[in-house]
Amino acid sequence: MSKAVENPNDIYQHLKPHNFKEKLTIETQDYPKITSRFFKDIDLASQSGSMFFFLPYMLHFIMNINEILKEKSKKLREGICVMGMTHYSYWISWGLTTVIKSTILVCVFIASCHVFDIKVITNVPVLIVFLYSFSYDFSM
Repeated sequence: MSKAVENPNDIYQHLKPHNFKEKLTIETQDYPKITSRFFKDIDLASQSGSMFFFLPYMLHFIMNINEILKEKSKKLREGICVMGMTHYSYWISWGLTTVIKSTILVCVFIASCHVFDIKVITNVPVLIVFLYSFSYDFSM
């Protein structure tokens, strides 16, 4: 009667006499992995970082201009002014919206730089990077 072997040591138990005391040890390893020469010591921030650092802020600026132009084309501002809103409060609301969006954008930018370990940003204190990025975004 044959029986399924669950443990490799059970093979020796069936082949040798009962006084067999050695155990079978099996060691395995993965195939060797070759490191890529193309991606060795690559730093995208130093090669084309200006595009990555400029693009989010430019997109934010374009989105804000697009929203203001939509309001202008639909004449929503004139409608709001007829309802009693002043020009001052209109532009203050746009300023607050831009400050909130800029703060979120800068926080996501700093977090992504720390996740991807971009040395240009991670070697500088977070407060300085935040103030620099926020003022850069708000100046647009």
